Amino acid sequence: LLLEMMSDGGGILLRRDLVLRRARVDSLEKVRSLNLWGCKLSNVELLRSLPSLQVLNLSCNELTSLESLANCTKLKDLYLRQNRLGDLRQLQHLQPLASLQSLWVENNPLSRVSGYRRKVVQLLPQLKYLDNKAVSEEERQQPLVQEEQQEPMPSSTTSSNVLKAVLCLLGELDHSSLTELQKEVAKLLD
Repeated sequence: LLLEMMSDGGGILLRRDLVLRRARVDSLEKVRSLNLWGCKLSNVELLRSLPSLQVLNLSCNELTSLESLANCTKLKDLYLRQNRLGDLRQLQHLQPLASLQSLWVENNPLSRVSGYRRKVVQLLPQLKYLDNKAVSEEERQQPLVQEEQQEPMPSSTTSSNVLKAVLCLLGELDHSSLTELQKEVAKLLD
């Protein structure tokens, strides 16, 4: 239909017909706003062909890279919640987007990195909102050298207790639930 399985068997490719249909336009150059929430996309290379794009919702997909967004220089609002973005360096692809004012990227693995918000604000100083919260002048001025004040790593005793609790809970799951859990763990480990 509108989405096509990629030849590598890995994920779902964004197609021209889906973009035109969702944006209700007749050419990619006219796309200003695009909602691709929950399409299970992992490849959005087609976004390189959307020079007029200003608002983009890619929340609840399977994205691991933001490289395809670097050409969307008119982008103002970008929603990336609940993807598979694990590396803060992916946000470097958004640095050329001088018009970007609002970025929502929470609920991705990268948002659990210590000092995440401070790092994103330093990397993308043009942002007015990050994760639906205004960026303050204080945050903009805060230096990155405060890295030494990170939270201490959990002790091996704490990790051991967490592991025991998880194993105990696993004993409560049926075969179907364990199979589903196995798939989710495999995704996290990739």
